[in-house]
Amino acid sequence: MDYNKNSLLVKFKFAFYVVIVNLKDSETDTPHYHVLSGMFSRPFCCCLSEASIYWLRETIFTVGVNVRLVPNSNQKMRSRNWLALVLGTSAILLGPVTALFGRAALFRSHPRNATVDLRKTSGFTLRAGSSNLPCVEYNGEEPPKRAVVLMDAFCPYHGLYLANAVRERFPDTAVVTVLSDYLYAFLSATEPESQAQWDSMRVPQDETTLAIWQSLPVAWQAVYCESDSGLESAEALREVLGVACRDKPVMLSARRHKYKMNDRVKSVGLESVKQKMCDSLDEAQAFAQELGLSTGESLQAVIVKPFRGVASESVHLCHDNAEIESAWNSITSTAVFGCKGRHDSVLVQEFLQGCEYAVDVVLRDGVPKVAAVWRYDKTQANGAPFCYVCTRLVDSHSDPQVPVVCDYVLDVLRALGVKWGLSHNEVIVTSDRGPVLVEVNCRQHNMDFCPLTMACIGYNALDMTVDALLGDEESWKVTYPAFPALRAQGCMVHLINYASGVLNEVKHLEEIDALPSVLNWEVYDHFREPGILIEPTVDIRSDAGWVQLVHEDLNTLEHNYEQLVAWMPTMFQAH
Repeated sequence: MDYNKNSLLVKFKFAFYVVIVNLKDSETDTPHYHVLSGMFSRPFCCCLSEASIYWLRETIFTVGVNVRLVPNSNQKMRSRNWLALVLGTSAILLGPVTALFGRAALFRSHPRNATVDLRKTSGFTLRAGSSNLPCVEYNGEEPPKRAVVLMDAFCPYHGLYLANAVRERFPDTAVVTVLSDYLYAFLSATEPESQAQWDSMRVPQDETTLAIWQSLPVAWQAVYCESDSGLESAEALREVLGVACRDKPVMLSARRHKYKMNDRVKSVGLESVKQKMCDSLDEAQAFAQELGLSTGESLQAVIVKPFRGVASESVHLCHDNAEIESAWNSITSTAVFGCKGRHDSVLVQEFLQGCEYAVDVVLRDGVPKVAAVWRYDKTQANGAPFCYVCTRLVDSHSDPQVPVVCDYVLDVLRALGVKWGLSHNEVIVTSDRGPVLVEVNCRQHNMDFCPLTMACIGYNALDMTVDALLGDEESWKVTYPAFPALRAQGCMVHLINYASGVLNEVKHLEEIDALPSVLNWEVYDHFREPGILIEPTVDIRSDAGWVQLVHEDLNTLEHNYEQLVAWMPTMFQAH
């Protein structure tokens, strides 16, 4: 496998010991020394190559390490690299001491069909890496009593964060990592040299494999899926394993199908968007006219989009029949998200105008806790109607709409039968009808939200999810409030690129680093190196990066936010 040799910064949370690894570059045969974990009481940074990141993820799992990748662009962090090596070398002897206490009983990526005896540390024998058994990670001296399945868990600040949280806080629980059918097919096609690994991680495919899974001496507690594309596989696995934390197998498809989702909301009397699934272009144009779209110049508009998707992908704002035709052609020429077939219909909805909110909710057996409430700032840019500019935290004290929005979202989740786990729910507050659902996503908010919510609220949705799935009922009632309250102001600013062509330079990076509200920031690799071909931002997937802002004073944060927006048009210079 080829890897970019650009160095990366890796932030580590508190870890028990330090390991220095000598990893040779696959092309130059040059040795690199890397700090994998450290005895630090605060986040610490050190340099790693992407090859070592792969090695870290796929070969060794150390206890308590929370790895987060950011580009090596912050000069302040680079100066700490030498100290990382010094501390790592001095602490090398702690590795064997740690092993004596059973603190690193984590195994993965063993040769296929190899037998690994884990009885000394985790209580049972597992043939890890075989085609019919899962990859198990476990930390503890006693046999695991239960297991949690993490599906498509690749993101350091989502799925891998959850894995670390389970191991640290619930040592009686094994973590089993699997791939959904969709991601298995994708990785098999794009990285066939790692086929053995993908086979070992695939979700069970037949009764024989399932029987082997069920024979493992653990109680299956929950299945959590990080990806949208894997939700259907996760729902099926919950049923066949009979996990303790699962919803009834009704209305599950409505959580993935945007038309069925809103139709269900309408059926229980909640405010919902006007919509129709259209099987032909003529039908789409006719329904648009029913919604008020004129065949000539008009201020009315409609939304044309696929029935399934993420990140505003293929969402079209159409003002006339010609734009509807263009949207139809675009959508029906693409595959259904998370599936193999192509679209043969489109979803036409009224264009809801108002402020858009996102509500992160965690439920334990029907008892909900709102983890965070966000308000979106979007703008038109580069010919695209819905470019994210800012995702900001709000509460009832800073925004009077928050209680109304939260109550509506909880009613929607009840209508869809959601009783367990984490969901990210988006609504638009209209001037005449109040909150109206955009969509429910039965997974986490797809951004690095934990640093912001920890700084501004004091807890985060992922830790809450672990408590909901593994903690007890009484603790759930008293540990978290029903609704969050902000103790500081925070937001994620999305960097919009307005330039097109070959990148010359990136401006304002030092100024960004000097802003008093900046908690962290990143410019993505494909927008950092001169000579790279760049395209303008048209949706959240084509953002150039992000800046996290946190400050106790709202005016200071707003001033920094406005300054970032003012820099964006000239930030990326291209020819």
